[in-house]
Amino acid sequence: MGTMGKSKKATEKSDTKGKSTTTRNKTLMLAGGVLVIVAIVAVAAYFLLTGPAAATGNSVSVFYTGMFSNGTVFDSNVNSTPITLVIGAHQVIPGFENALVGMKAGQTKTVNIPVELAYGPYKPEYIHVINRTGTLKTLDLVKGGMLTYRNPSTNSMSMVKILDFTQDSVTIDGNSPLAGEPLTFTVQLVSVNKDTG
Repeated sequence: MGTMGKSKKATEKSDTKGKSTTTRNKTLMLAGGVLVIVAIVAVAAYFLLTGPAAATGNSVSVFYTGMFSNGTVFDSNVNSTPITLVIGAHQVIPGFENALVGMKAGQTKTVNIPVELAYGPYKPEYIHVINRTGTLKTLDLVKGGMLTYRNPSTNSMSMVKILDFTQDSVTIDGNSPLAGEPLTFTVQLVSVNKDTG
């Protein structure tokens, strides 16, 4: 009976040791699996970020978020469709365009853009008083609203802000709503395509 008791205790110890070894092996396998996943992600990120760097003449696709200097967001295309533009074609403000040069697909960058490289300084000479004739005569106008205006000297169309109006005239502001503002953009380069030229 004493021998059986010893044998039972030895078996229990052996089972405990076996369970401990199995648990340890499972933990090691799990840790190994996690390391493999991390390595795969690191390799994928390496190859993603070692593509061609964006340069003048490249067509690129970009996600962006534009903010005022106080952090207020004024525009973003994140969770939407990326914009496509050609670097050097002046399709966007200079500071935004400059930020893209040297970036690689998958890279994200936040840049502070001074007024001169954004929408420029606010210019009082862009404020005009125009006669309220033709369609302007009957159009319902709202202070602070936007108006499509044809500049007679350049024959170009632009969106202008209505500062004030009377029965005979409308005071418009041709400055960009973002003129005079330093801006911050977070940009994510989605893709870099071949030179367009």
